Amino acid sequence: MKPTNTDNISCIVFGHNFYKPEDGKGDQLLCKNCSAKVTIDDHGDFNSSGATDKIFEVALRKLFLLKRKVA
Repeated sequence: MKPTNTDNISCIVFGHNFYKPEDGKGDQLLCKNCSAKVTIDDHGDFNSSGATDKIFEVALRKLFLLKRKVA
């Protein structure tokens, strides 16, 4: 799971305290302290969609493809 930026000291020290909300919107979990949202995919992995940076992701993908070309 990727680290998320938060100002909540309890999340920084102890980690997030996730729970499944009562409304049950899919496989979404919320942190009780800072309200960080995380979804669970079909394999049980955590996806924090709000924390990803698309420019960084595209740059990593390009580097991966260049490395594959060279090798």
